[in-house]
Amino acid sequence: MSILAAARTPLIAALVASVLGCRSDSPPPDPITPATDAEADAFGQAMAKALAPCDPAAVSALLDVTNLARRAAHGRKIPKAAKDGMLQAATGNGFGKNLCQALPGETTKATYLRSRKISGSPRPLVRLIIGSAVNYLEFEVGRVKGVGEVRAIDYTSFATGESMSEMLGRTLEEMSSNGRPSEALADIEALKLASVKLVQQDVASARASFDKLSAKARTMKAALVVDVQITSQESDEAYMAAMERFARAFPDDPALLLQSIDRSFVAKDFDQTLVVLEKLQRQVGGDPYLDTLQATTLGELGRNADAVSASQRCIQAEPSLENCWLALTDAQLRAQDYEAIVGTMRELKTRFDLDFTPTSLASAPEWAGFLASPEGKAWVAAFEQ
Repeated sequence: MSILAAARTPLIAALVASVLGCRSDSPPPDPITPATDAEADAFGQAMAKALAPCDPAAVSALLDVTNLARRAAHGRKIPKAAKDGMLQAATGNGFGKNLCQALPGETTKATYLRSRKISGSPRPLVRLIIGSAVNYLEFEVGRVKGVGEVRAIDYTSFATGESMSEMLGRTLEEMSSNGRPSEALADIEALKLASVKLVQQDVASARASFDKLSAKARTMKAALVVDVQITSQESDEAYMAAMERFARAFPDDPALLLQSIDRSFVAKDFDQTLVVLEKLQRQVGGDPYLDTLQATTLGELGRNADAVSASQRCIQAEPSLENCWLALTDAQLRAQDYEAIVGTMRELKTRFDLDFTPTSLASAPEWAGFLASPEGKAWVAAFEQ
């Protein structure tokens, strides 16, 4: 089992009305005045709020999608109709809608972590937790021509290792380069449907749609990313094979850092998992959620006291994050610290209304030791009173 399902980042293929038409250049993006540190912080807070639960209109209002679309198209050999489709979609909520498709409201948590300085300009970093998956979106923010509200003119997903404009522009260019528009359009629709079905947790339909891609389309980065996401829900063997295919095709890609957590964990190279987690911690500037993954990995190594400490660091840094407390529960269970775990269950009930019952614990083999212990028996007796 993995500890980190691939964070889903659907291809925004719905923005493209067609791949037919003559090639032509598109206007360059407008010049941008970078945001101040305070403005970047305010943007990050607003974007995190817009992403969970995801509001397409609110997300779109924070994006300068016209410039993002121009970035994607400028200087690329993309059919005019595809460029027009992107620019037309930029006038509405299309980008926000497609981004929200990957973020089911009931399981997504979005948190603004901080702004990192890139080339001297602050870029807000938002953490997304989607079920058991984690991803980071980093936004390039500023004002077009120095006027108006601060907006994001582009954003980078750690799951894909590149900016949205780069992924969208390159994917459209590659899909339309073979001179067969009908095949390219079919590939776009198949990849889009595979992404949507995956978000809907219909893995079988996602696989069926992905398998309709042409041989050429399956070699593209966007397709390889979706393949990794699908296989993460199929089997460890298929997941490992898909991650290896991606690594062979893009050996130096930034997306490999996030993937390498699961690659090493599934391979049971837990020491390497800890190395990769530390590297990611340094890259994002520190994230309490990653302490929960470290705790799980330390538990696999039998370092139960260290796992408890990692979970407690998470709680100290972000006590409102339920994952921190769940990681502590698991670490205390492994350490057989049954007295402490009773207190942690109480905290989970108080803070998150998460109920533990004797019946539910009895159905989980890992709780057998607790239930048989004096602390566990006392807890059951108190529960049944």
